[in-house]
Amino acid sequence: MWKEKLQVCRDFTSECVKQVPDSYFDFIYLNIRIDFNGVYQDLTNWWPKLKKDGIMAGHNYITIDEFKQGFDGTYLAVNIDDTDTVVKGAVDKFASEFCRQVTISYRESKWNTWAMRK
Repeated sequence: MWKEKLQVCRDFTSECVKQVPDSYFDFIYLNIRIDFNGVYQDLTNWWPKLKKDGIMAGHNYITIDEFKQGFDGTYLAVNIDDTDTVVKGAVDKFASEFCRQVTISYRESKWNTWAMRK
């Protein structure tokens, strides 16, 4: 049954989002990008695809310092952003703009998951 509903998009998230109608998903999980601008772009692009009362969640609710610690001080330059807030900053900014409460799962050893309801 579910195989008929499965659609794989092997492209950038900013391109895949164009293939989905608005208010389509009950749940969206983001676990791709780390930089502030990339995460904020994904949140902005995918939010309309979420149904009312749906849940959007993602991984790596961290700042740049937490990210660096997770890789023993080595990390990819592509993940550096001017805010030093990376995923945590983008999620918090987006949630504030849409008056959403962010819930964090602090039981993970690193790279906590975040979630918010539409």
